Amino acid sequence: MVWYYAKDGVRQGPVEEPEFDRLVGQGIVRSDTLVWCEGMPDWRSYSAVSSTKAPAPIPDPVTVIEPVPAAAAVEVEAPMATASVPASNLTASEPEARVTQLLNCTQCQRPYPSEELVRFGAATICANCKEIYAQRLRETGHVAGARIYGGFWIRYLALIIDGIVQAIPVLAIMIPMMFAATSSSSRITDIVAMSRGIWINLLSFCIGLLYESFFLVQYGATPGKMVLNLKVVTADGGRLSWGRAIGRHLAARYLSTYMTLFIGCIVAGFDSEKRALHDHIAGTRVIRNS
Repeated sequence: MVWYYAKDGVRQGPVEEPEFDRLVGQGIVRSDTLVWCEGMPDWRSYSAVSSTKAPAPIPDPVTVIEPVPAAAAVEVEAPMATASVPASNLTASEPEARVTQLLNCTQCQRPYPSEELVRFGAATICANCKEIYAQRLRETGHVAGARIYGGFWIRYLALIIDGIVQAIPVLAIMIPMMFAATSSSSRITDIVAMSRGIWINLLSFCIGLLYESFFLVQYGATPGKMVLNLKVVTADGGRLSWGRAIGRHLAARYLSTYMTLFIGCIVAGFDSEKRALHDHIAGTRVIRNS
């Protein structure tokens, strides 16, 4: 029998059954891996396929009841008859303590409880999108909605575009100040010239912080990333909060650039998910919009 399986949204195979069993034993084919072989109407998870095999019959347990003396029976039954269980212990407290985690479906981007989603590698698919996911995988070998991460160079180009956009308000504030200084006395001109660098750095910091945080929280991408069809998401595909967006900007500005001489940005070219140092710190991913 020949098998096919999906890995990271890409069809793999054909694989003979002995080799397929070896992949299962090595953990490459897991319970949530989508598999298909001839005779199956559609792709299914391996757990659904393996559950169709008839398990070995389990013998019924044999209960041996030993006779209990009458005197002992009285001593045992009396405490049980008078014992009372508080009503609070009869109510199941486990559902109240259980915390339901919401994850976004990779296909439709709607939040669902984690137990209602099926995982295919890094993708999480809801019940409504599972058939569409399997159909596209069967026809093309690739599935729309699977994550494609933004690499180093395209992110660097987006950074240049954002830098140009942010420079416009800085110049709009600094140019009138320079003209006002030249029309004043020479002493005022010297003071403005000395403090010009401080003002430029302060304005750049405030504008950059508000610019990136606002666009990441509201739209998931800065204008530079929007132009290049990129988006910043959390590890589970959700939007960034204000705290996460501000922390990511500060880590990118200082840790990934100044303090590491841009090595924190360069590591994105070698990471499997194209994460820079500030992405590791903030728990974010830069992906291409489907």
